[in-house]
Amino acid sequence: TIGTVTFFVLTLSNLFEQLVTVLGPEHAQAQAARAVLDAMRAGAVVEATASERLAGLLHAVAVEAPVVLLVDDLDRADAVFGSVLRSAIHAESKHGVALIATAADAAAAPVRELQVETRFELPRLSNEDAGALAVEALGPLDAAVQAALVEYAQGSPGALISALYALSSLTAVTPGDVQRLGPPAAALARSEARLLRLGPTERGLLDRLALIAGLPESLLGRA
Repeated sequence: TIGTVTFFVLTLSNLFEQLVTVLGPEHAQAQAARAVLDAMRAGAVVEATASERLAGLLHAVAVEAPVVLLVDDLDRADAVFGSVLRSAIHAESKHGVALIATAADAAAAPVRELQVETRFELPRLSNEDAGALAVEALGPLDAAVQAALVEYAQGSPGALISALYALSSLTAVTPGDVQRLGPPAAALARSEARLLRLGPTERGLLDRLALIAGLPESLLGRA
């Protein structure tokens, strides 16, 4: 028996890759999707073809188990992302595919294109709520530590929980301990997703900027 199959989606090509992996490269639908996936990687997406192939992949997986798609930062995707998902999910109406997406901007093009049926607004954590959760998880905290955690989380429940988990093994948490925490996992995932959506030109520019950042100040000053 196969349980529910859940996919965490970063980009449209990422979703195709996950579905192909689940089905196996020898599956007919996986082979049919290869050309579309190659086109996506090259930055050329034909919406109708992508929708058709995605519907075929979703159907092939859905006949085996219920499918849930989790899409983070949908508002930062291209408009075609939402429209392709909508068409493919509606095409797979026999078995059904559940979609859960997050977005900070409900008016963004990909969110509008998806035409969601149900929408929930989740407010960011207030400073008071974030501080209360920190005390509940770690015990009594100095005001400076609470302030550092509030600043670190920026109202994000996921970022706060990650910080509290990382600090839970310490006997006495200090503001310095909070400052030494790395970027929240959710923030890293969003950054990676945005980098994956960049084209060759933008990636080349980032490579050059990374090289410039490593040059000595004296050389930069002469330039």
